[in-house]
Amino acid sequence: MPEDDAPAPARSRMPPEERRRQLVGIGLGLLRERPLDAITVDEVARRAGISRGLLFHYFASKQAFHREVAAAGLRRLHRAMWPADERPADERLRGAIDGYLAFVERRPGRVMEMAGGSWSADPELAAILRDARATIADGLLAAADAGRDAPADGPLALLRTQSARAWLAFAEQLALDWVAEPSVEREALVDHLEASFRAATG
Repeated sequence: MPEDDAPAPARSRMPPEERRRQLVGIGLGLLRERPLDAITVDEVARRAGISRGLLFHYFASKQAFHREVAAAGLRRLHRAMWPADERPADERLRGAIDGYLAFVERRPGRVMEMAGGSWSADPELAAILRDARATIADGLLAAADAGRDAPADGPLALLRTQSARAWLAFAEQLALDWVAEPSVEREALVDHLEASFRAATG
């Protein structure tokens, strides 16, 4: 990774959407190294070989840029849990949990920042995270219910949805604790997470 005082790459013209993707990609790379609010637009612009002013042509503010980076990171989490290949119905829940744990293993700092609430200072960023968690919880429920009947609406369905979202907070903290200090074999942790999800939502 280049140092902050390294010369900027030569500027090149890109279509607007390609440039936006490039800038968000640089932000995602930096998110591996530091908290979201420590990513400066000056460094992103320098690494992209453009001016700070041009970056603000694509994003209205630093906060808007941070939101795009956060949303892209959450999409990566979703893809880690549900890859494009279709798994058999009875493997979908375990596969999604395994993908979630793999994401936490690779990016514990990012997940810790999300779980610790440091994104909540920006209401729009907090809403992005809340919506992403709701989508993940709904996906886990759908995976658990694959191949069997489950309540589609009513008080029990609502309780199961609430339980799935509460379980996700539990899983976040447990996975982070395990990454910091593994207490059991990885497969045993996946077994435990799957069993606890089924117990919480059954």
